[in-house]
Parts: sequence; C-alpha cells; structure tokens
Amino acid sequence: MELINSTPLLAQSVPLQIRRNGFIVLIVVKGTFTVRRDGRLRLADEPQPILFGDEYHDPEQGGSVRFESDLVPFKPKADILLAGHAYAPGGRAIPHLETRVHVGSHQHTVVVFGDRYWDPIGSHNYMTPTQPFTTLPLVYERAFGGMDTLNGAVYAANPVGRGFRAKRPPDDQPFALPNLERPDQLIQTWQDRPLPAGFGVIGKSWQPRIAALGTYDEQWEQHYAPGPPQDFRSDYFNAAPPERQVAGYLRGDEAIQLINVTPDGRLQCQLPGLQIQASVTITEKDVQGHPVGATRTETPNLHLDTLGLLPDQRQVFLVWRGHCRVSDLSAQDIDQIVISAQRSG
Repeated sequence: MELINSTPLLAQSVPLQIRRNGFIVLIVVKGTFTVRRDGRLRLADEPQPILFGDEYHDPEQGGSVRFESDLVPFKPKADILLAGHAYAPGGRAIPHLETRVHVGSHQHTVVVFGDRYWDPIGSHNYMTPTQPFTTLPLVYERAFGGMDTLNGAVYAANPVGRGFRAKRPPDDQPFALPNLERPDQLIQTWQDRPLPAGFGVIGKSWQPRIAALGTYDEQWEQHYAPGPPQDFRSDYFNAAPPERQVAGYLRGDEAIQLINVTPDGRLQCQLPGLQIQASVTITEKDVQGHPVGATRTETPNLHLDTLGLLPDQRQVFLVWRGHCRVSDLSAQDIDQIVISAQRSG
C-alpha cells in the first residue's frame, strides 16, 4: 500500500478492524495553521502531529485529555475543541469574565471565576468572595465534578472536576467551587448538579459518552468480539460535548472569533476553505498477494470532522477523515492512495 501525499499537510493511512469480519483502511489528513496578526492563516512551521494515542494536559498525572488520538474510524459529526487559558482583559486581575468561541454560526460561552469556596457554617453553606485572577487554565479539572471521598461518590459526567459533594460536608471542611461554569447553569447551592463547562475533550469513560459504548456481555463475546457490540453507537467517537458537535461536518471556510482566550482579548481568522480528496486504487488479491480481479478506483469522502483551536500558540488544526473497505488487516487489496487538495469554489 503506497501513500502519495501531494499536499503540504500531514497524511496517514492505517488498516483497522471495525467488526468481527469487517476491515477498513482509515485515511487521515491533518493541517495546522498559524494565525497571523492580520488574521490571515499560513501553514505552521511546526505542525501538530497526527496522534496515535490520547494526549493529556498532564502526561504524568493523567486527568483530562488535551486531544484524543486521530486514529478514529468515523465521527458522525464534527468536533470543535479548544485547549488554552482564559485571560483577563489588559492583564488586570478581575473576579470573573466570559470566554466565547464563535465558529461560523456556532457559539459557545464559558463563564470563568477566580477561586472561591463553599464554607459550611451551621445549617448553611456560604460562598466565599471570588479571588481575582489574570489567567486560568480551561481544563475540566476546573469545572464542576470530582470525587467525594468522604462519601464514596463520583460525579460521572466529570470525575476530575471540583465542587461535587454527595452529602453536606462537616462544618470544618470548606471545599472549592468550580472555576468554569455554563452561563445558563450558574451554581446557587452546594446541591446543584450542573453539566461540566469547558471547551475540551469529554473523557471516554465519562457520562453520557460511555453510554454509547454498548453492552459487553456473553452475546458480544460469542458473536461480535473483537469488534463493538450490536448496540454500540458511533457518536462515542465524538470527543466534544453535544453542544460543540456540528451536524453535517464543517465546510472548512468558517469564520472564527475567540474572546478572552488570548492576552490581547480577541483572536479572529477564517478557515482556509480547503477540500481534501483521496483516490484509492484497489486490486482484489489472493492470500499470496496475486491479483484475482480487475483494478478499480474509489474516491472515499474525506469529511472535515475535527477543528482544534490552540489560541496560546495562535494555531488552529483541521482533521479530515475517510475510509475504504478491505478484505483483511493486511490491506493488500490497496495498491495506492493519492491525497490531493483544492480550494473551495
């Protein structure tokens, strides 16, 4: 299998088993662009690599994932993801602000607060004054959730977060509130259970994403292993929460505006409008690799299904994904894959 990449972007082809007797060759193309001061994009000198495994914010401690592996067979929708920080305007410490991400017609807002705590006194919990901040990481460790070790409970929608308590804590044990909140679910009491707020990856083992993984039981073991179970849903492969998934994928020419996630307060650009094509030459072969059928050409659709925003680096990256079916993991049916690109319109 020969991969010919005629674009300046990164490209990779990988055979994958997706069902017990189902095999594909996954085609991934990834482009990284630097946002210039005038808002125009240019190809990055050091592009984001094609990831063969998940990348964590803290590789030593684990916790929340920065970006997931690019070797995902299929995404039914496009993911909009951001890894970065909130910045107070002008570098002057403030108690709270709004961060916003605009991608085309899609808008997402996260309210960012400085550190504050629930202080249990008597029969009430009091929220301490918010401490001003100048910058704060936009990670799910700062969003609502976490583990209540006193009561042996976990907030399944975000086990790495802060602020969750299954029962009211003792009077002498203040606990941290989350720094990141959804504007329509601001916390009022310690019993509130808002969805975690953030712009990043929802963990594979978190709810509601893990519910799409399906049922791994005796029936799966007998009839479907090592592939997914019958009730597996492909939206499990989408890493963004539902409100940051785009039906019908991205066009690739959307305007982007980011608010309060860079030191100067605003980052604007427009995606480059690239369309990526793959031409795959296939010849059916026997187990010895000898041709036993005619040669044909397939042109699988490559969907733009991931937008990664890296405002700290003034970068954006795009991932196009597609596949073609093959007879087994050797992928010897495929003679050649040619990747090309053109501007929309």
